[in-house]
Amino acid sequence: MGIFSARLEFVRDRKKLLKKQVADHVGMSPQGYGKIESGQREPNLEVLAKFPSILDESVDFLIGVTDFDKFGESLYDNYHSVCFNIATIERELRVLSRYPNIYDYELGDIKPEQIEAHRAKLTKNLTVLSLQKVQFRERLIKYLQKQIPFVSPKTFQKIDSVTSEMNNLFVPLSSSSDNEQ
Repeated sequence: MGIFSARLEFVRDRKKLLKKQVADHVGMSPQGYGKIESGQREPNLEVLAKFPSILDESVDFLIGVTDFDKFGESLYDNYHSVCFNIATIERELRVLSRYPNIYDYELGDIKPEQIEAHRAKLTKNLTVLSLQKVQFRERLIKYLQKQIPFVSPKTFQKIDSVTSEMNNLFVPLSSSSDNEQ
């Protein structure tokens, strides 16, 4: 059984649909559809284009272009968002440590006497987000390993590269800006 047939069966089972229901929707006999799902036959483009409307999954997922179904994509998006928020807070804490008076002219709503409280709040948020990051990553990896047929090793590499990707979003503080202060 190949990627397409395995994922087709996975999604149909998850949606609690009978083979006959899918076959009727795409305009095939149940036997013809059964051959597609068992990997004995490939669908033509017209039939392939009808699967997303009944299965509520993209053709890209079904044929293996992506390993994220809709639920997996939402898990990945949550993980990515948490990693981005962590990188943003880490950057703000670095800036605050390096340039303690930056809030005087960049964020007028924070008074100098509020900086330590702001730093404590950022640190607390960073702790919470770091725990969420671990939880989202574990949930995503577990979901992919246990639920999705034929997940590519590149997908796990993509997940593992998110943290470094987020850290690279922010240009490191350069020593030349020290001279400007």
